[in-house]
Amino acid sequence: MYKGIITFTSSIPIDIIAYHDISNNADKLNKTAIKPWIVNGKTFTPTTIMKNVTSGTVDFIGSDITTHIPYNQTYDVVYSIYTTPFNIR
Repeated sequence: MYKGIITFTSSIPIDIIAYHDISNNADKLNKTAIKPWIVNGKTFTPTTIMKNVTSGTVDFIGSDITTHIPYNQTYDVVYSIYTTPFNIR
């Protein structure tokens, strides 16, 4: 888990999503309240932290960051990320 800041610029409006690896707790997840992503046997929960934006700077906490658009189109993103390890207790 990381705590950090991402600064980015995109060629089209995108969503910025932080996601959290909850593989160790996936069996306790209320799957009706949260739609998990399952990738290569690991379970992640996504959190949209910015929606429909072309640039910005935002704080995040998560296992990683991704971008998303609701349709099939190629786009470019230039970004920088500063992170530090973060433990939830």
